[in-house]
Amino acid sequence: MERYKVYLKVREAFEEAKYLIMRRFLFYYFFLESFRFVYDDEHEMSRKFPVWTDGNVIYVTPLYLSLSKEKRVHGLIHDMLHVLLLHPQRGKVLKEREREEFNTFCFWLAADLKVELIIQDEGFPFRPTWVLNYTISDSLLTKQQARIMSLEEIYYLLKQKIPKKDYQIKMDFIIEGGITRERRKGETQSEGQFILQEGKHFVNGKLDAKEAVQEALRKRALYGKSAGKGRGTLFREIEQTYNIKVMQSWQTFMRDLVWRYAMMFKRSTWRKPNRKLPRDLRGKQKTSEGKVFIFIDVSGSISKEEFEYFVSYAQNLLKYCNGTIVFWDDGVESVYDVKRGEDLKKKIKGTIGGGGTRFTPVVRDFKDKIDNWSLVFVFTDGHLLDRANAIKAIKTQLKGKKILITSDRDVEGFDEIIYI
Repeated sequence: MERYKVYLKVREAFEEAKYLIMRRFLFYYFFLESFRFVYDDEHEMSRKFPVWTDGNVIYVTPLYLSLSKEKRVHGLIHDMLHVLLLHPQRGKVLKEREREEFNTFCFWLAADLKVELIIQDEGFPFRPTWVLNYTISDSLLTKQQARIMSLEEIYYLLKQKIPKKDYQIKMDFIIEGGITRERRKGETQSEGQFILQEGKHFVNGKLDAKEAVQEALRKRALYGKSAGKGRGTLFREIEQTYNIKVMQSWQTFMRDLVWRYAMMFKRSTWRKPNRKLPRDLRGKQKTSEGKVFIFIDVSGSISKEEFEYFVSYAQNLLKYCNGTIVFWDDGVESVYDVKRGEDLKKKIKGTIGGGGTRFTPVVRDFKDKIDNWSLVFVFTDGHLLDRANAIKAIKTQLKGKKILITSDRDVEGFDEIIYI
């Protein structure tokens, strides 16, 4: 009975922390929804830490009640990031590779350093744990190095630089009995465990981390500014861990993209010498530049919020160049040539859409208009009814630099895929 009372108090504290995360850090709340949280008071880890994880489940213990409200929020976000960035699984791979030479303490330092650096860079008003002050120093590594280096690189660096006497601490329970412990066959939930939250992407005893990441990014895109922009550190880690592109700022992304590709497609020639000032440098004049095509999905599967988001992205794109806007569903709906800075809202009024989603007819209509110097953007949710034929057409008939900007599913054949 006493155990159950403690569980109810922990549950109340957990729900309060969730509410604070939703109010103040909405983007992280989208991640939190996907994870399974369990109350535990039996495991060895539960006697040492208020919050811990085995890589699939995040455990909240009676020690959670001893924390302040800020530290409760900090604890949930801290261990959520460990799971999100696959730290337990990566630790297991390192241990299998190094065997007896594996240093648990250095790995734990490296993983915690990565997490605490993200928390600090994101602007959370939490006091960092001692790990950040211990590892960020002239003798070990700088913050800039820690941001750029991977978890594994930091681990090997710490292993070289930290004196052996500093890590002769019994930390094996973190890997053996803790973060990478897998539930044995036939093992069920014990009397000392109660589920605090089931988790949306917890299937057959395992977390589908990649799907959790993609759903959080989609929700962040739909909620816009209220979800928070972030400062880049987390997004870089997600890109490296899951090998997916994460667009954190449309303006920044577009500046980079135009610089990388549109400038490469610009053709120019030397001007004729100036007869009045023959000694002046002639310079170059632009003769032509790559065309920009923006295909916006207006099929029935696109919600009003998604459509508005696509249009706002396209409008920002037109700050940098002229373009041809193509609204499409099961074929080409309407086409507009838009000048740089022109308002798209006037064009939307004549757009109906609402049909099926077939991209093959669109490629067929534009394959002769798009050349190798073109820049092609396709906004869609990726729910194509002609997926196989569309992929074939994109790969064989659609020329130029092809960029897919999707709110849900990806499509093969594009040079870059951006999840929003």
